Amino acid sequence: MKLIPVLCVCAMALSLASCGGNEAPEEAANAAVADSPDSSAGSGSASEALEKLGDKKMVVQQQGGATIGSNVDLPEGFPGDITLPADLNVMSTSTPMPNMQMVMGISPSAPSEVAAELRASMAEAGWTEAAFQEMTPQMTRIDFEKDDRMANVTVTLNGDTSAVQLMTGPKLR
Repeated sequence: MKLIPVLCVCAMALSLASCGGNEAPEEAANAAVADSPDSSAGSGSASEALEKLGDKKMVVQQQGGATIGSNVDLPEGFPGDITLPADLNVMSTSTPMPNMQMVMGISPSAPSEVAAELRASMAEAGWTEAAFQEMTPQMTRIDFEKDDRMANVTVTLNGDTSAVQLMTGPKLR
């Protein structure tokens, strides 16, 4: 069954993303801002610094092979033929295994809107939809394939937003 390897990879990625220091999130954010080369951040708290940074509000922390923050860059080597939702705030990226990338973010759109946008953009880029599951109106999973690659997307209702998780890499055989 193909689902078991995918679940194992997801579990490994989540455990890697949770590795790291014992700092509280606010302390980690404050440390990241303090270490930032952007002198406009000043010496205040992370919240104050973020307000001063303007449109691109970002505090990035790299731990356990993951980059965590707000509006973080996609991982190096992320496929150019995968278009993420236009309104996605990328909160976390990682490379859990060689040739695999994981992207997690938040969209203000409803899960059904995010899924529809992804289905259209992936088809336009030449990806084939291999599976579509709407487990509930609050959770959708879509698997795409192209050549020897796969992309698995899960979209989940997250309060007034949608949490989006995308993992891409070589097809698991």
